[in-house]
Amino acid sequence: MAKIDDSVKKKVPELRFPGFTDDWEERKLSEGTSKIGDGLHGTPNYSDNGDVFFINGNNLVNGKIVITKETKLVTESNQSKDDKLLNMDTILMSINGTIGNLAWYNNERVMLGKSAAYLTVSNFDKKFIFSYLQTSTIKNYFLNNLTGTTIKNLGLKTIRDTTLFVPTLEEQQKIGSFFKQLDDTIALHQRKLDLLKEQKKGYLQKMFPKNGAKVPELRFAGFADDWEQRKLSDVANHRGGTAIEKYFDKDGVYKVISIGSYGLNSQYVDQNIRAISNEITDGRVVNSGELTMVLNDKTANGTIMEELYW
Repeated sequence: MAKIDDSVKKKVPELRFPGFTDDWEERKLSEGTSKIGDGLHGTPNYSDNGDVFFINGNNLVNGKIVITKETKLVTESNQSKDDKLLNMDTILMSINGTIGNLAWYNNERVMLGKSAAYLTVSNFDKKFIFSYLQTSTIKNYFLNNLTGTTIKNLGLKTIRDTTLFVPTLEEQQKIGSFFKQLDDTIALHQRKLDLLKEQKKGYLQKMFPKNGAKVPELRFAGFADDWEQRKLSDVANHRGGTAIEKYFDKDGVYKVISIGSYGLNSQYVDQNIRAISNEITDGRVVNSGELTMVLNDKTANGTIMEELYW
Protein backbone atom coordinates (compact mmCIF):
# COMPACT_ATOMS: atom_id res chain seq x y z
CA MET A 1 0.00 0.00 0.00
CA ALA A 2 1.13 3.56 -0.68
CA LYS A 3 0.63 6.49 1.65
CA ILE A 4 -1.18 9.46 0.13
CA ASP A 5 -0.29 13.11 0.77
CA ASP A 6 -3.63 14.49 1.98
CA SER A 7 -2.49 18.02 1.14
CA VAL A 8 -2.80 16.99 -2.51
CA LYS A 9 -5.82 14.69 -2.29
CA LYS A 10 -8.72 15.61 -0.01
CA LYS A 11 -11.28 12.96 -0.95
CA VAL A 12 -9.13 9.87 -0.53
CA PRO A 13 -7.96 7.81 2.47
CA GLU A 14 -4.51 8.14 3.92
CA LEU A 15 -3.56 4.62 2.85
CA ARG A 16 -4.38 3.04 -0.52
CA PHE A 17 -3.42 0.06 -2.65
CA PRO A 18 -1.01 0.90 -5.51
CA GLY A 19 -2.59 1.82 -8.83
CA PHE A 20 -5.58 3.73 -7.42
CA THR A 21 -5.49 7.52 -7.61
CA ASP A 22 -9.04 8.76 -8.33
CA ASP A 23 -11.00 10.76 -5.77
CA TRP A 24 -13.67 8.91 -3.85
CA GLU A 25 -17.26 9.98 -4.54
CA GLU A 26 -19.70 11.11 -1.86
CA ARG A 27 -22.73 8.82 -1.81
CA LYS A 28 -25.54 7.88 0.56
CA LEU A 29 -25.69 4.36 1.92
CA SER A 30 -29.19 3.99 0.44
CA GLU A 31 -27.71 4.42 -3.05
CA GLY A 32 -25.76 1.18 -2.67
CA THR A 33 -28.53 -0.94 -1.22
CA SER A 34 -31.69 -2.38 -2.69
CA LYS A 35 -33.45 -2.34 0.67
CA ILE A 36 -32.91 -1.25 4.29
CA GLY A 37 -35.41 -2.35 6.91
CA ASP A 38 -35.88 -3.77 10.39
CA GLY A 39 -37.67 -6.68 12.01
CA LEU A 40 -40.95 -7.34 13.78
CA HIS A 41 -42.22 -4.58 16.10
CA GLY A 42 -43.96 -6.92 18.47
CA THR A 43 -43.81 -10.42 19.92
CA PRO A 44 -44.23 -13.41 17.61
CA ASN A 45 -45.91 -16.67 18.50
CA TYR A 46 -43.06 -18.72 19.92
CA SER A 47 -43.14 -22.46 19.33
CA ASP A 48 -41.11 -25.26 20.91
CA ASN A 49 -41.56 -27.11 17.64
CA GLY A 50 -40.39 -24.17 15.53
CA ASP A 51 -37.43 -24.38 13.17
CA VAL A 52 -36.75 -20.65 12.77
CA PHE A 53 -34.73 -18.63 15.30
CA PHE A 54 -36.19 -15.29 16.42
CA ILE A 55 -33.16 -12.99 16.72
CA ASN A 56 -32.50 -9.42 17.78
CA GLY A 57 -29.51 -7.10 17.81
CA ASN A 58 -27.87 -8.90 20.73
CA ASN A 59 -27.56 -12.03 18.55
CA LEU A 60 -25.20 -10.19 16.20
CA VAL A 61 -21.67 -10.73 17.52
CA ASN A 62 -18.29 -10.38 15.78
CA GLY A 63 -19.76 -10.69 12.30
CA LYS A 64 -21.91 -13.74 13.03
CA ILE A 65 -25.42 -14.62 14.11
CA VAL A 66 -24.97 -16.18 17.56
CA ILE A 67 -27.71 -18.47 18.82
CA THR A 68 -27.89 -19.02 22.58
CA LYS A 69 -30.05 -21.21 24.81
CA GLU A 70 -32.24 -18.12 25.43
CA THR A 71 -32.98 -17.68 21.72
CA LYS A 72 -36.64 -18.44 21.01
CA LEU A 73 -38.02 -20.51 18.13
CA VAL A 74 -40.88 -19.66 15.77
CA THR A 75 -42.38 -21.43 12.80
CA GLU A 76 -41.74 -20.46 9.20
CA SER A 77 -45.26 -19.04 8.95
CA ASN A 78 -44.17 -16.28 11.39
CA GLN A 79 -41.52 -15.00 9.00
CA SER A 80 -42.35 -11.87 7.07
CA LYS A 81 -41.82 -11.48 3.33
CA ASP A 82 -38.71 -9.43 4.10
CA ASP A 83 -37.27 -12.17 6.34
CA LYS A 84 -37.64 -14.63 3.47
CA LEU A 85 -35.91 -12.25 1.03
CA LEU A 86 -32.69 -12.02 3.05
CA ASN A 87 -29.82 -13.29 0.92
CA MET A 88 -26.03 -13.62 0.78
CA ASP A 89 -25.74 -9.88 -0.04
CA THR A 90 -27.47 -8.95 3.24
CA ILE A 91 -25.72 -7.40 6.23
CA LEU A 92 -27.48 -7.45 9.59
CA MET A 93 -27.03 -4.61 12.09
CA SER A 94 -28.04 -4.05 15.71
CA ILE A 95 -30.02 -0.81 16.08
CA ASN A 96 -30.79 -0.99 19.80
CA GLY A 97 -28.56 -1.79 22.78
CA THR A 98 -25.44 -3.08 21.05
CA ILE A 99 -25.85 -0.39 18.39
CA GLY A 100 -23.78 -0.88 15.26
CA ASN A 101 -22.89 -4.55 15.81
CA LEU A 102 -22.83 -6.39 12.49
CA ALA A 103 -23.27 -9.89 11.16
CA TRP A 104 -23.21 -11.53 7.76
CA TYR A 105 -26.38 -13.29 6.73
CA ASN A 106 -25.44 -16.79 5.51
CA ASN A 107 -28.80 -18.41 4.76
CA GLU A 108 -29.63 -19.05 8.42
CA ARG A 109 -33.29 -19.72 9.18
CA VAL A 110 -34.08 -16.61 11.20
CA MET A 111 -36.81 -14.09 11.87
CA LEU A 112 -35.71 -10.56 12.77
CA GLY A 113 -36.91 -8.63 15.80
CA LYS A 114 -37.20 -4.86 15.96
CA SER A 115 -33.64 -4.28 17.23
CA ALA A 116 -32.13 -5.94 14.16
CA ALA A 117 -31.94 -4.16 10.82
CA TYR A 118 -30.95 -5.54 7.43
CA LEU A 119 -29.12 -3.92 4.53
CA THR A 120 -29.14 -5.75 1.21
CA VAL A 121 -26.15 -4.41 -0.74
CA SER A 122 -26.64 -4.03 -4.49
CA ASN A 123 -24.54 -1.29 -6.12
CA PHE A 124 -21.55 -1.38 -3.75
CA ASP A 125 -19.22 -4.24 -2.86
CA LYS A 126 -20.77 -5.87 0.23
CA LYS A 127 -17.43 -6.66 1.90
CA PHE A 128 -16.37 -3.04 1.42
CA ILE A 129 -19.61 -1.81 3.05
CA PHE A 130 -19.28 -4.31 5.88
CA SER A 131 -15.81 -2.91 6.65
CA TYR A 132 -16.87 0.72 6.19
CA LEU A 133 -19.67 0.30 8.75
CA GLN A 134 -17.05 -0.69 11.34
CA THR A 135 -15.06 2.55 11.05
CA SER A 136 -15.07 5.06 13.90
CA THR A 137 -16.47 7.71 11.53
CA ILE A 138 -19.63 5.72 10.88
CA LYS A 139 -19.99 4.44 14.44
CA ASN A 140 -19.73 7.98 15.83
CA TYR A 141 -22.27 9.21 13.28
CA PHE A 142 -24.72 6.52 14.40
CA LEU A 143 -24.20 7.22 18.11
CA ASN A 144 -24.62 10.96 17.59
CA ASN A 145 -27.90 10.54 15.71
CA LEU A 146 -29.88 8.16 17.90
CA THR A 147 -33.60 8.72 18.47
CA GLY A 148 -35.75 8.15 21.54
CA THR A 149 -35.63 9.42 25.11
CA THR A 150 -35.40 6.59 27.63
CA ILE A 151 -34.44 3.90 25.12
CA LYS A 152 -32.11 5.03 22.34
CA ASN A 153 -32.50 3.58 18.85
CA LEU A 154 -30.77 3.91 15.52
CA GLY A 155 -33.46 4.91 13.04
CA LEU A 156 -33.72 3.49 9.53
CA LYS A 157 -33.76 7.01 8.04
CA THR A 158 -30.43 7.72 9.74
CA ILE A 159 -28.99 4.55 8.22
CA ARG A 160 -30.31 5.39 4.76
CA ASP A 161 -28.93 8.95 4.94
CA THR A 162 -25.46 7.82 6.08
CA THR A 163 -22.88 9.59 3.93
CA LEU A 164 -20.04 7.50 2.51
CA PHE A 165 -17.06 8.26 0.31
CA VAL A 166 -16.71 5.38 -2.15
CA PRO A 167 -14.05 4.57 -4.77
CA THR A 168 -14.43 2.61 -8.00
CA LEU A 169 -15.90 -0.89 -7.70
CA GLU A 170 -12.48 -2.40 -8.35
CA GLU A 171 -10.94 -0.53 -5.41
CA GLN A 172 -13.96 -1.39 -3.23
CA GLN A 173 -13.42 -5.06 -3.98
CA LYS A 174 -9.71 -4.78 -3.17
CA ILE A 175 -10.42 -3.13 0.19
CA GLY A 176 -13.32 -5.45 1.03
CA SER A 177 -11.26 -8.58 0.34
CA PHE A 178 -8.38 -7.24 2.41
CA PHE A 179 -10.56 -6.75 5.49
CA LYS A 180 -12.40 -10.04 4.92
CA GLN A 181 -9.04 -11.82 5.00
CA LEU A 182 -8.19 -10.04 8.27
CA ASP A 183 -11.56 -11.05 9.75
CA ASP A 184 -10.98 -14.68 8.72
CA THR A 185 -7.54 -14.67 10.33
CA ILE A 186 -8.95 -13.17 13.53
CA ALA A 187 -11.71 -15.81 13.57
CA LEU A 188 -9.15 -18.59 13.16
CA HIS A 189 -7.10 -17.32 16.09
CA GLN A 190 -10.28 -16.80 18.12
CA ARG A 191 -11.18 -20.47 17.66
CA LYS A 192 -7.69 -21.45 18.82
CA LEU A 193 -8.03 -19.12 21.81
CA ASP A 194 -11.43 -20.58 22.71
CA LEU A 195 -9.94 -24.09 22.57
CA LEU A 196 -7.05 -23.09 24.84
CA LYS A 197 -9.50 -21.56 27.32
CA GLU A 198 -11.48 -24.83 27.41
CA GLN A 199 -8.26 -26.79 27.90
CA LYS A 200 -7.26 -24.51 30.77
CA LYS A 201 -10.69 -24.94 32.37
CA GLY A 202 -10.27 -28.72 32.19
CA TYR A 203 -6.76 -28.62 33.66
CA LEU A 204 -7.95 -26.42 36.53
CA GLN A 205 -10.47 -29.14 37.40
CA LYS A 206 -7.99 -32.00 37.19
CA MET A 207 -4.71 -30.48 38.45
CA PHE A 208 -6.00 -29.31 41.85
CA PRO A 209 -7.46 -31.66 44.53
CA LYS A 210 -11.23 -31.84 44.70
CA ASN A 211 -13.08 -31.67 48.03
CA GLY A 212 -11.80 -34.37 50.37
CA ALA A 213 -8.94 -35.47 48.12
CA LYS A 214 -5.27 -35.07 49.04
CA VAL A 215 -3.92 -35.24 45.51
CA PRO A 216 -5.21 -33.99 42.14
CA GLU A 217 -6.48 -36.30 39.44
CA LEU A 218 -3.73 -35.25 37.04
CA ARG A 219 -0.06 -34.65 38.01
CA PHE A 220 3.30 -34.19 36.37
CA ALA A 221 5.47 -37.30 36.31
CA GLY A 222 7.72 -37.80 39.33
CA PHE A 223 5.38 -36.31 41.97
CA ALA A 224 3.59 -38.68 44.35
CA ASP A 225 3.38 -37.03 47.79
CA ASP A 226 0.07 -35.96 49.31
CA TRP A 227 -0.70 -32.24 49.18
CA GLU A 228 -0.82 -30.45 52.55
CA GLN A 229 -3.92 -28.62 53.72
CA ARG A 230 -3.08 -24.98 54.53
CA LYS A 231 -4.99 -21.73 55.01
CA LEU A 232 -4.48 -18.95 52.51
CA SER A 233 -3.35 -16.71 55.38
CA ASP A 234 -0.42 -19.13 55.97
CA VAL A 235 1.09 -18.25 52.61
CA ALA A 236 -0.09 -14.70 51.87
CA ASN A 237 -0.90 -11.40 53.57
CA HIS A 238 -4.00 -9.47 52.63
CA ARG A 239 -5.59 -6.08 53.13
CA GLY A 240 -8.91 -4.59 52.07
CA GLY A 241 -10.00 -1.47 50.26
CA THR A 242 -12.34 1.23 51.43
CA ALA A 243 -14.65 3.87 49.99
CA ILE A 244 -12.55 6.81 48.73
CA GLU A 245 -14.93 8.63 46.42
CA LYS A 246 -14.31 11.91 48.28
CA TYR A 247 -10.64 11.69 47.32
CA PHE A 248 -11.29 11.39 43.58
CA ASP A 249 -9.59 14.10 41.54
CA LYS A 250 -8.81 14.17 37.83
CA ASP A 251 -5.26 15.28 38.69
CA GLY A 252 -4.79 12.60 41.37
CA VAL A 253 -1.58 10.54 41.40
CA TYR A 254 -3.26 7.14 41.85
CA LYS A 255 -5.27 5.09 39.37
CA VAL A 256 -8.33 3.62 41.07
CA ILE A 257 -9.23 -0.07 40.92
CA SER A 258 -12.98 -0.60 41.14
CA ILE A 259 -15.47 -3.19 39.93
CA GLY A 260 -15.24 -1.98 36.34
CA SER A 261 -11.43 -2.27 36.36
CA TYR A 262 -11.52 -6.05 36.05
CA GLY A 263 -11.35 -6.84 32.35
CA LEU A 264 -11.09 -10.06 30.39
CA ASN A 265 -8.15 -12.37 31.04
CA SER A 266 -7.26 -10.57 34.28
CA GLN A 267 -6.34 -7.39 32.45
CA TYR A 268 -6.65 -4.03 34.23
CA VAL A 269 -9.13 -1.63 32.62
CA ASP A 270 -8.26 2.02 33.21
CA GLN A 271 -11.54 3.91 33.78
CA ASN A 272 -9.69 7.24 34.03
CA ILE A 273 -10.59 7.55 37.72
CA ARG A 274 -7.81 9.15 39.81
CA ALA A 275 -7.34 9.66 43.54
CA ILE A 276 -5.13 12.09 45.45
CA SER A 277 -2.34 10.98 47.80
CA ASN A 278 -3.10 11.10 51.53
CA GLU A 279 -2.93 8.87 54.61
CA ILE A 280 -5.98 6.85 53.53
CA THR A 281 -5.04 6.20 49.90
CA ASP A 282 -1.31 5.77 50.54
CA GLY A 283 -2.10 2.81 52.78
CA ARG A 284 -3.94 0.96 50.03
CA VAL A 285 -1.49 1.18 47.17
CA VAL A 286 -1.15 -2.07 45.20
CA ASN A 287 2.46 -3.04 44.63
CA SER A 288 4.04 -4.96 41.78
CA GLY A 289 3.39 -8.70 42.03
CA GLU A 290 0.29 -8.36 44.24
CA LEU A 291 -3.13 -9.71 43.30
CA THR A 292 -6.48 -7.96 43.64
CA MET A 293 -9.91 -9.51 44.04
CA VAL A 294 -13.50 -8.26 44.12
CA LEU A 295 -14.98 -8.88 47.58
CA ASN A 296 -18.34 -7.15 47.16
CA ASP A 297 -19.84 -4.77 44.69
CA LYS A 298 -21.88 -2.34 46.76
CA THR A 299 -21.79 -0.60 50.08
CA ALA A 300 -24.65 -0.74 52.60
CA ASN A 301 -26.32 2.32 51.09
CA GLY A 302 -26.12 0.91 47.56
CA THR A 303 -23.21 2.94 46.22
CA ILE A 304 -20.29 1.31 44.51
CA MET A 305 -17.39 0.56 46.83
CA GLU A 306 -13.86 0.96 45.54
CA GLU A 307 -11.97 -2.14 46.61
CA LEU A 308 -8.25 -1.61 46.13
CA TYR A 309 -6.10 1.16 44.71
CA TRP A 310 -2.85 1.89 42.95
